[in-house]
Amino acid sequence: MHPAMITLPGGFGVKTYGFFLMLGFLSAVWLGMKRAEKLKVSGDRILDLAFLLLIFGVLGARIFYVAHYWKTQFATAPNKLIAILDITNGGLEFLGGFLGAFTAVIIYCWWAQVSLRLYLDVIAPSAMWGLAFGRIGCYFNG
Repeated sequence: MHPAMITLPGGFGVKTYGFFLMLGFLSAVWLGMKRAEKLKVSGDRILDLAFLLLIFGVLGARIFYVAHYWKTQFATAPNKLIAILDITNGGLEFLGGFLGAFTAVIIYCWWAQVSLRLYLDVIAPSAMWGLAFGRIGCYFNG
């Protein structure tokens, strides 16, 4: 497998998993914008929603990872808070990311007083597109 896509002198590099997550997210936002235009939905709302989905998705994915591996990885750590926040040692789970993002969609649609069903219709293909890129990143990460 190829966990490091590019390694530069000095230890800095680009992780393959992170690269594919970024590529999946950005292309999914683009796809969502195109679908929004086709369905006559505000593109600005899709961008606002994408920002929230990124934040809530990563938070949810990290929370699930920490809960899943608490006993084996985090309970014995000398500084639990630093161990929880240190995502360089692995640490995102898809189900938590999905639940966090779905919660963000529900809250945003309620707050903005827009149709939840319509916005879920707009972003569903984008979610699957982004998931596909995430799975490719997982494959390369090993």
